Amino acid sequence: DEKDTCGFNPPAFTATVSFADGSEKVFYGGRNVAEDKYYLQQAGQEPELMYQVAKYNFEQVFVVGSKIVSLPEWNLEQENLAKIVMERPEGKVVLEKDGSDWKIIEPQLNLEQQTTALKGIATALASLKAIDYADPAADTRALDTTIRIAMLDGSERVLRAGSPSLSVDGRYVKFDDSDSILVISRADSERILPPVRDLFSLAVLDILSENLVELNVTQEKRNLALKKDPRTGQ
Repeated sequence: DEKDTCGFNPPAFTATVSFADGSEKVFYGGRNVAEDKYYLQQAGQEPELMYQVAKYNFEQVFVVGSKIVSLPEWNLEQENLAKIVMERPEGKVVLEKDGSDWKIIEPQLNLEQQTTALKGIATALASLKAIDYADPAADTRALDTTIRIAMLDGSERVLRAGSPSLSVDGRYVKFDDSDSILVISRADSERILPPVRDLFSLAVLDILSENLVELNVTQEKRNLALKKDPRTGQ
């Protein structure tokens, strides 16, 4: 129903405001993760109205953990990273340092690799930091993705990642052998866990458009013929 959609069943956030006369008001916060929308509701109000608010205003009431406490972070020297192994439900990806660049050694596909995206993974992991923490009783679901970073000195760092956070705009993770479930930002999670297809160039034909002079397309019984005008180049 509507309460489920807005994140109020049960409320993901609760804020209690106490007044000098001893009275209190309780406000609930909710978030629609799929649509990234935020809502507020006053407890006990009749009728039960739910107000959509801007993300910025919502986060001024329900402050993310990194603004009030120190949370774990990695400060790894990128030149000391040697190998990155990503084990995901959809498959395994292995990156290996190649000079100053990175290359994919698994899966082995006969496709051009996107070196900028690969460097982005290493850069994001080297300076990864949590933005929030999860309540121990929260339903964070399985952390079904594991990223192992092998260092040149033989040490290893491990990140376990799961589903999108139900509270802030990010993803649940665990750093190394810690039992604490934290949250990294969506921007960081998208950099370190891009779709595998984004790591390769998927161009069907490696042809410069300016070199094309004629194009013929046949679909069932229909034909389309395009030809460049040598006078205008169009």
